Amino acid sequence: MTILLSIHFFVSIPLLIFLITNIAFIILIVYGSAYIGSNFFIPILTQGNNQKKCIAISFDDGPSPLYTNNILDILKNYNTPATFFCIGKNIEQNKNLLLKMDQEGHIIGNHTYNHPFNFGLLSKKKVKVELLSNSLLIEQIIHKKIKLFRPPFGVTNPNIAAAIKELNFIPIGWSARSLDTISKDPQKLLNKIKKQLEPGAVFLFHDTQFVITQVLSPFIEYCHNEGYQIIPISKLLNCNPYE
Repeated sequence: MTILLSIHFFVSIPLLIFLITNIAFIILIVYGSAYIGSNFFIPILTQGNNQKKCIAISFDDGPSPLYTNNILDILKNYNTPATFFCIGKNIEQNKNLLLKMDQEGHIIGNHTYNHPFNFGLLSKKKVKVELLSNSLLIEQIIHKKIKLFRPPFGVTNPNIAAAIKELNFIPIGWSARSLDTISKDPQKLLNKIKKQLEPGAVFLFHDTQFVITQVLSPFIEYCHNEGYQIIPISKLLNCNPYE
């Protein structure tokens, strides 16, 4: 009986170590894939110099026929630059809005053509198709070859990292996530993003959400009152948005 217990004990320890090691590895992979600031698979620019009171604002998922034009008007009214990470299929029906973004001095980045919900499961080849299709569409409209790319959902993995490197894109993340796709109360959202204001912050908004049209003006005014300058993301992160 004692011998059997000893054998079971020595067999269980290696098995336990194996299980713990593999569980830890899986957790690390999931964390690296889901958290864009982890830089686990590829270095991603998420925040600028924290010694200067400068920030950048960005918008994902547009252009939206409902809200993008309003957002552009607000930005123009405050002479505020922004970066728009656009989806190709949304550009197709709103080319005039993409052109307006560019003409009014905003930076345009790649956010894939379809924004597939299973983006993290795509092969490297399919990821490249998503990026290239959108990049070529944008180039046809604004006559600039874009370099900035923000992964849908902030997901990265070896396939996505390889595609980004091979196509020579610069991956861009964020440090302040508004969660405006979830929060629909303007005052609560405004309070939330005010708390995230810090030197070098990159804010993530969505120009597909009505609530952003309600909080953008007061947020810009708050930044100015706090002594912050809103600058282009290329200047904040020291990167070239176009070839």
